[in-house]
Amino acid sequence: MKILFVDLLFQHGNLHVDNYMMDIMANNCDVYLLMNEDFLSDKLQNRGRITVLGNPYTKTPNGGALSALQILRRMRLAAKYERELKPDLIYISTYETRVFPLGLKYFRNPRKIVVVENYNIDALCGKVQSYAYKLFAHHVHHLVYEPLFKDYLVEAYNINSDLIHYVPHIQYVKENERDDNLNNSQNQYDCIAISGSNDEGTVCDIIKKEKNEHFFEINRIKCFIKCKGIDFKSNYLTVNGRFIPTEEYEELYSKTKVVLVPFPLSYKYRMSGCIVDAFSHYKPVISSGIELAKYYSAKYGIIIRTTNSVEEMLDAVKELIDNREQYKFDFETFINDHSAFEVERNLMEMINIITKH
Repeated sequence: MKILFVDLLFQHGNLHVDNYMMDIMANNCDVYLLMNEDFLSDKLQNRGRITVLGNPYTKTPNGGALSALQILRRMRLAAKYERELKPDLIYISTYETRVFPLGLKYFRNPRKIVVVENYNIDALCGKVQSYAYKLFAHHVHHLVYEPLFKDYLVEAYNINSDLIHYVPHIQYVKENERDDNLNNSQNQYDCIAISGSNDEGTVCDIIKKEKNEHFFEINRIKCFIKCKGIDFKSNYLTVNGRFIPTEEYEELYSKTKVVLVPFPLSYKYRMSGCIVDAFSHYKPVISSGIELAKYYSAKYGIIIRTTNSVEEMLDAVKELIDNREQYKFDFETFINDHSAFEVERNLMEMINIITKH
């Protein structure tokens, strides 16, 4: 079985997930990667059954029209390999909604294409995005990371449920690392919020509360929040937008006590890597009232708590840190639902369904 693996945007924000998916695919299929060698992790550099095809159109030019033209070149190249390799499945890990229906005309069999739905469906509130999506949504398959997103696509866009496939987002930490996380008392920060999606207004309100009421200082809670364009530092609260290297990123999750997710409420129908990272490290989450957080709260209980204001959010941080030993946080259901076994089982089920048609 052959799979043509395509990234149409080259943003590389999902490199870890993409490499993991390719690794699973290569257990059962021949994977042809329409990217360059630098896309592969060290682990996959010499992985059998993965062939790197290369791509001369990796650079994304400035300007909307030039960027769209470059994406069309990438799609045309993918269609060329569709004709030459005759893959059983074309797996598109990222795409641009408005350009996609134009480039889809290059392909002979759209029913062999599956697109990974993440932030794309969250942006469908825009009229142009929504119109473009309707042009192709019923002609390709869709991969979603949670059933919540499948329900949305069926209800909002009347897409046949047979075209939408649930494959859980992988959780990362190995079993022996979790024991260290649970017993780790050497904490640089008690609370972290290090996603790139943090809401600027909410972060500003948190800073204001620290300036006026000294919340973190009085409660001796050290907190680090990432937010673009904002720089603030006190003895207990640090806010900046700096890039966090992978090793430091992992250490922050490993050593914190609680993870804060101050996302805007417009963040509705896409996966949150920071929530997955928190659960993978066995750390409870306090979130704004986004749809994914409410879904996880209903499904997994007290490991995630949704709040409706900055005051509720910070009160919850204090409560969880002060009473951490009294809570019996049970992450096992989430870990099992997003295990390597479940990812591979659902992925292969999707591949078998698509390739049989």
